[in-house]
Amino acid sequence: ADISKSEIESLYIDKTLTLEETASELGISVTGLRSIMKFYEIQIDRLSQFSLTDEEFAVIVGSALGDGYLNEFSGLEISHSEKQLDYLLYKQTLLSRLIKGSGGIGSLRKRKHKNDVYSYRLRTFGNTNITKIRDVFYRGKTKIIPKNIASLVSPLSLAIWYMDDGGKRGKTRGRIATCCFSIEEVTTLNTMLNEKFNIQSVITTEGKYNTISFPSRNGAFKKFCDVISPYVPECMTYKLIP
Repeated sequence: ADISKSEIESLYIDKTLTLEETASELGISVTGLRSIMKFYEIQIDRLSQFSLTDEEFAVIVGSALGDGYLNEFSGLEISHSEKQLDYLLYKQTLLSRLIKGSGGIGSLRKRKHKNDVYSYRLRTFGNTNITKIRDVFYRGKTKIIPKNIASLVSPLSLAIWYMDDGGKRGKTRGRIATCCFSIEEVTTLNTMLNEKFNIQSVITTEGKYNTISFPSRNGAFKKFCDVISPYVPECMTYKLIP
């Protein structure tokens, strides 16, 4: 073969690229790559069509609402600062079946930014069922809120969304930033919280952005915390009511 074994391994194993990404980097088809990998006896360990568990589905949906990116290779990418490494490792545990060599920091990619600031990235395998989720949450490269969001979200999804984009305001109030969504989409999210979870959140404005807020006067934030607290790891409990 014109492509060496070391070329493939440097991309697929060392850089943990997906099969599709590796093929793209090498300028060949996925079918051609599979054939060459078989020749070199390089194990293909990405099961691209297996069903997601309810937990995996919930984490991916919550990440789609929050900081996660569903890429064009049918995988989920999540990045967090070094200060939130424990939180990223928590997500890694929940998604371990979808991550190559998942086991501690070694399976995450570390990046250095300006002023010696570091972040870590987690990336799953490509999976046809992640593609289906991406098709619902994206129009091209733009993230959207689907009309049927209530049927997709679980308490674990809410927890991931809040831990990504939310926080306390004082001791008894909370909010979730929804800056990248339209007012219609924020309204859809607020309605979902009101009707599906009976949490009386409200839409507020911070500068030019709309935000979902959980007031203290009607117990909305406490109720929200009660719903998500079973899914919040110790490293993120500072975002909850004590």
